[in-house]
Amino acid sequence: LGEALVWRHPRNAATLVFAALSLGILTAGTRKSRMRFLKPALFLTVVADLYLFGSFALGEPAGAGFIGNARTAPAVDAGLVRRVRELQGEAGGVVAECVSKGGRGALEPSSNMLFGIRHAGAYSPLLVKRYYQLVKDLGIADSSLGKRPFDEGIWRAQRRILDAMGVTLVVADRRLDLPNLEFLEEVSGYWVYRNPAARPELYRVDSWKKIPNKKERLAYLKSGSFDPAREAVVEQEMPASGAGGIVVFINAFYPHWKARVDGAVQEVFPVNHAF
Repeated sequence: LGEALVWRHPRNAATLVFAALSLGILTAGTRKSRMRFLKPALFLTVVADLYLFGSFALGEPAGAGFIGNARTAPAVDAGLVRRVRELQGEAGGVVAECVSKGGRGALEPSSNMLFGIRHAGAYSPLLVKRYYQLVKDLGIADSSLGKRPFDEGIWRAQRRILDAMGVTLVVADRRLDLPNLEFLEEVSGYWVYRNPAARPELYRVDSWKKIPNKKERLAYLKSGSFDPAREAVVEQEMPASGAGGIVVFINAFYPHWKARVDGAVQEVFPVNHAF
């Protein structure tokens, strides 16, 4: 707190500089005649920000931006990181860490940037709101909206969410008694499980359930009645069953995705609330 009041501190000085630049860009860019320059300017500012704080972070090895994000695994968990990467290479899909030692996990959501591990956690849930709403009860999502504690009852009730997320491996600091999780091995004091029911990144279903209301939709997805292998949950009218199928892409929904089937443009819409 004392350093936060020292204006000559390099981090405080950098913050003031970037705040002034941002304010200047917003002030100049929001004028009607210059609106077309606003997005490119903001984009370049973000890139510069991530470059500076990600590559050398003002002389300290802290930060994981576009540059300099290759780190050495912490010695205490290096064996776990290496083994999970090997298993993930064999199984594909993503990893979920359901229990953390001392409130801090060996494989945090930023593991994708630090170690190249595809993690199910949302590092910045404010930017992937739908995904956060779907997975937050499992205690996977982290960062600005907080990480909920592990609750085996919730995991048992929402077991199907793991399948819908494409989670192939689950890492825990204790033995789990959850349906359809196969114990693989113990590594560095952690138990590693395989989820054989995990959906692939791209798959098709021939039936769907329309639930426009967000609260009702999330309740159904988390109820245990939802089976992602057989159906999709949509928010709009779809063609009658038998007229076609839905291809589910397990990636956070973005309205500007483009999809083509045999060269023909197809409609893209949210499926299973988040994907």
